[in-house]
Amino acid sequence: MSVETFAKVSALVWLKLVLNKLRTVDINIVTALPKLSTLYPYRNPLRCDCQLREVWRWCKDRNVQTVSDTIAPKSDTPSEVKGMWWG
Repeated sequence: MSVETFAKVSALVWLKLVLNKLRTVDINIVTALPKLSTLYPYRNPLRCDCQLREVWRWCKDRNVQTVSDTIAPKSDTPSEVKGMWWG
């Protein structure tokens, strides 16, 4: 996913990225969406790293919802964090 994908949708408030085989979410994508209130990246093989942590912190600082009622985004790699909540 590139930042250009979201270049003309700055008014977007809800982004569901379920089952897209994403390893991470680019911080530049979420910062380009100033009205974002909900981001669902769950059911993706997310790599727990500094980039993903930056996205999670950005969401947390802006009260962007990242967890549905029943599902939370989980890390897939590295192995020591596999299955853990991305926050």
